[in-house]
Amino acid sequence: AREEVIKKCREPQKQAKQAIYALQRGDGAAGGRQIEAARKLARLLLAEVKPHPTLRQQAALKGMLEELAEAALFQHWLAIPGGAVLLRGDEALLGDELSPSEYLGGVCDLVGEIGRFAVRRAADRDAAAVQDALSTAVAVQAALLSLGHAAPRALQKKAEPLRTAVRKMETLLYELSLVERSGRVRAEPVREEPPPPPQPDE
Repeated sequence: AREEVIKKCREPQKQAKQAIYALQRGDGAAGGRQIEAARKLARLLLAEVKPHPTLRQQAALKGMLEELAEAALFQHWLAIPGGAVLLRGDEALLGDELSPSEYLGGVCDLVGEIGRFAVRRAADRDAAAVQDALSTAVAVQAALLSLGHAAPRALQKKAEPLRTAVRKMETLLYELSLVERSGRVRAEPVREEPPPPPQPDE
C-alpha cells in the first residue's frame, strides 16, 4: 500500500511542478489546467487513504500536497493586484484536507517563486511589483516567526531559504533605487531564471 501511494503521488506532483514553471513563464492558462489536473488526482488519492491514517502521513504524499499548495498559492498571488495569499481551508487548497504543516510548507515555498518573479520584474524596472513581492515575503517570514516553538518541525529547514529570499528582494529594491537616482535606462540585477521544467521520469 505504501508503494502504491508513492506511485500515485508522482503524477500530481509533476503536474504541480509544471504548473509553477508555466506560471513563471507567464502562461497562466497552462498553469491553471495543470493545477486543476493535479488537484483532481490529489483528491482521489486523499479519498483512498482516508481510512488509513498511517498512509496519510507518508512523506511522499505530504510532499506532493505541499507542491500543489505552492502552485495554487502562486497562481492566486499572481492573479490578485498587490499580491495576496490564500488561507488554509480554501477549496483551491483542497479545503480542510490540507494539514496546517502542509499549508505552511506551501506558503514558505511560495516565497521562492515570488522571489523569481521579483527578479524578472526588477529587470524591467518594475519597482512596485518588487515591493509587492517583498511585502508578501516579509509577511510570511513574520507569520512563521510568530509561531515560535509551535511551528511544525518540518518548517525549520525552510527558514533559511525564506530569509535568503527576503534579502535578495531587499537588494533588488535597493539596486532599483540606485538606478532611479542615477538615471540609467535599465536595471541590471543578477537574473534568476525559472527552474527547468520537470523531466518525464520525475
